[in-house]
Amino acid sequence: MLKLRESVGFQPYRSPAYANEKNLAPDKIGSLGTDNGTWNVFYLYLHDIKFDENCAKVPQTIDILKKLVPRSYMHCFFSALTPGTHITAHNGPTGKKLRVHLPLVGVNGARMRVGDETV
Repeated sequence: MLKLRESVGFQPYRSPAYANEKNLAPDKIGSLGTDNGTWNVFYLYLHDIKFDENCAKVPQTIDILKKLVPRSYMHCFFSALTPGTHITAHNGPTGKKLRVHLPLVGVNGARMRVGDETV
């Protein structure tokens, strides 16, 4: 993952437009996921769409995913946040998915709020 920092493939995160209609992207393609700072993502899978070039850059990660997530549905990406970034409250359209956030680098002082609980 650390080698990806210098790699082409990161792009600004976009939520579906319905997720935050008050924070639509300037180009009207989805809504921005932050109200401060920058959130870029390196997609491996986006709702079952495989990003072949990105997956080829992280073969060990893909092998781990295949072992840990032995299902046909895949949605996975690396996030890169600039210091001070605030991700706006959001949720998916249903409660059928379990989201896992695994901090890897630079997490001192970081917080995550789920519902009314902040950790």
